[in-house]
Parts: sequence; structure tokens; C-alpha cells
Amino acid sequence: MSASLNLYSHRPGAFDPQDVGIAHMYAAQASIALAAADEVDNLPAALKTRHTIGVAQGILRAHLSLEADSAFEVLRRFSQDYNLKLRDVVDDIVSGTYAPLLSR
Repeated sequence: MSASLNLYSHRPGAFDPQDVGIAHMYAAQASIALAAADEVDNLPAALKTRHTIGVAQGILRAHLSLEADSAFEVLRRFSQDYNLKLRDVVDDIVSGTYAPLLSR
């Protein structure tokens, strides 16, 4: 993520090099603040997805007698082969939508 800071003046050349330097500093700080806020906003979804991946791995392990790493590999490969987001695949496995995957 990046941020920009737009400064306007009614007179040309209103901003000297020091003003421009200060504006760059504020833009950099705003960018850092926006990135941190975005990361905090996405944290609950990331934690939920991580948990759901673990549940889906458990389902695959139980149905297919797989180790944890192998179960994750099946999830990853299915996601890539069918051009689906991993979070969508695991949500569907946990909800029972992808039952055919369990019989592979």
C-alpha cells in the first residue's frame, strides 16, 4: 500500500525544498499508518482462515489417512488445479461442499 499527499497553493513556487521534504515525511508516515491499519483490519480474517485450514486438514487427515503436511499439500494443489482461493476451498470442505475430494 502506498499513500500520497497532495499540496496546493494559489501562487506558483509556494513550496520551497524544505516544505517538500516535510511533505514527503508526512506522506511516508501516512503510508506507514495506513499499512498498519490495513494489517490490523485483516488480522481477524487471517486468523479465521488459519483456523479453517486446520479444520480442513483434520477432515482430510481423518478421511484419507494423511499426515498434516500431506493434507495441506492436497488443499494447496486442489486450490491451484481449480484456480480457487485456498480460503474458499477450505470453507467448502468444512461445510461439506467438496465431498468428492474426500474420496480421492
